[in-house]
Amino acid sequence: MLKQWFSSFNSLMTPICQGRGLLVIFNHGIPGKTILLRAETDALPIQTVSKKKWASRIDGISHACGHDGHAATMASLAQFLDETPFPGKVVLLFQPDEERGLGAANVINEIDFNNLNPDLIFGFHNLPGFPLNRFVVKDHTFTAASCGLKIKLSGKTAHASTPHTGISPALAVADLIQSIPDLSSNESQSTFKLITLTHAKIGEEAWGIAPGDATVCFTLRTYTTPALSDLKQQIIEIVKSIAKQHTLEVDITEHDFFNATINHTEAYSTLISSLNTLGSDFIVKEEPFPWSEDFGHYTDHIKGCFFGIGAGLSHPALHSPDYDYPDETIPTMHQFLITLLEQCWKYNI
Repeated sequence: MLKQWFSSFNSLMTPICQGRGLLVIFNHGIPGKTILLRAETDALPIQTVSKKKWASRIDGISHACGHDGHAATMASLAQFLDETPFPGKVVLLFQPDEERGLGAANVINEIDFNNLNPDLIFGFHNLPGFPLNRFVVKDHTFTAASCGLKIKLSGKTAHASTPHTGISPALAVADLIQSIPDLSSNESQSTFKLITLTHAKIGEEAWGIAPGDATVCFTLRTYTTPALSDLKQQIIEIVKSIAKQHTLEVDITEHDFFNATINHTEAYSTLISSLNTLGSDFIVKEEPFPWSEDFGHYTDHIKGCFFGIGAGLSHPALHSPDYDYPDETIPTMHQFLITLLEQCWKYNI
């Protein structure tokens, strides 16, 4: 559908990520910098309860995070970019796999992406719980770094009548569940650590077998990527120690890794200048958001800035089955992104 839409404009379309992503390049042949605007395109394994005509038709899959609305917002810029002479290039990046933390990491390894040699990148997300169409900004760290740890403990099953002949992981799981989340800290931004138990399973649903294996999953969050690495190593050492105490083998794997999203000073200043030019209301966050966003993979390599747009104070939460993108934000975002681009062109940012 995106390809069909852009085919009517004077743009160069380049599929990326095995055809699941798309670069749309607008270039009027005037020397200047390359500016990227990024939108995600992936959905979630969530069953929608919406009865609206645009609700997902695929059972168990829906755009419960609003990525469809982000993509539609970006697509709305096509006519303006097609008809307006401007310096350099503007690239609309439609990226898959944000939810798993894989999309941006894959994009930055694409030859076609790197050949663009981008100078600046901007991205945004809708934010339920904030006033509709109110912008939400923050300098430096915008969202947390995070990763998942999957801990598999292996002992030996036994008959339930003689559990002492086996090696049960039950007590080790209890130790992990009690000790690991206690490492969390919210005293300051610099020491922020959040460890959340997301899954635990011991053995099987059986009444004649004492368990011999278990799986425990935690999600780790910090406000810097180096702090996440330190926390992960600390937890791994604790897990190994507990496993050894209970004579268990242990296997630890990492999943869904996200860098912290760090906003660059130049890009953030341009964002604020654009908001002031439009006279837009905005909220300056004092602390980063504790959730994660794979946009941080871009800002590790490219100057850029990530920001939010309010979806409404009582709007259903992200990843909720009754979530539906607030279309009222699209005209607001459309005008703002035009102003943002004009500021970049004016000051040669």
